[in-house]
Amino acid sequence: MGLLTPLYIAGLAALSLPLVFHLIRRTPRGRESFGSLMFLAPSPPRITRRSRLDNVVLFLLRAAALTLVAVAFARPFFRDTSALDVETATGRRILLVIDDSASMRRHGIWPAALDEAENVLHQLRPNDRLAVFACAGSMRCVWAFDEQRQLPATSTAAAALRRLRTIRPGWSTSDIGGALVQASDMLDAFTDERPTTDDADRQIVLISDLQEGASLDALQSYQWPGRVRLHVHRV
Repeated sequence: MGLLTPLYIAGLAALSLPLVFHLIRRTPRGRESFGSLMFLAPSPPRITRRSRLDNVVLFLLRAAALTLVAVAFARPFFRDTSALDVETATGRRILLVIDDSASMRRHGIWPAALDEAENVLHQLRPNDRLAVFACAGSMRCVWAFDEQRQLPATSTAAAALRRLRTIRPGWSTSDIGGALVQASDMLDAFTDERPTTDDADRQIVLISDLQEGASLDALQSYQWPGRVRLHVHRV
């Protein structure tokens, strides 16, 4: 529970007012003259404090009323965590595509690509689903969606990264456009047994040097699925 205007809670200090007023005995006001008073020395009444409450029920009612007023003005609210729970339950569907074509053999490029892949994998959440593909020449599966069923959620990133480090760039040319078309079709059609919705977060992460000459022709006439997002990491 939260409070929109928590400063009003300071008004609870007013709970002490009924107690103070109840305990303090005020000095009597007004004076009534009697003939016999002329023989007495004037002595004003002493102001005393009561040592106990005369009407406990009345005091509690007043205190409760002040408490309700203070809390009402503080505007309490309960946070709705249902949306967060749904997001956590469904997770994301992430397909990582790494370019292992000949251009990635240049000095420092492949280690940089692996470092970028490691950064992406370390951002996985417990209920995310992951697949990894290499895309030189044709799409080749490095890590399938189904493989993480056999592992704890926290081990998926490390296991996928170990698998990814076993491959090396070849001598093939890259067809980035064709790889992205296959990846988007695969991700758009992906379903599993976990709770999900049609608008579950589906992402393609492309890691490539985007060397000049990489074919993108397949994307020219392709209608990209609206629920699939593309993130490009250039190395």
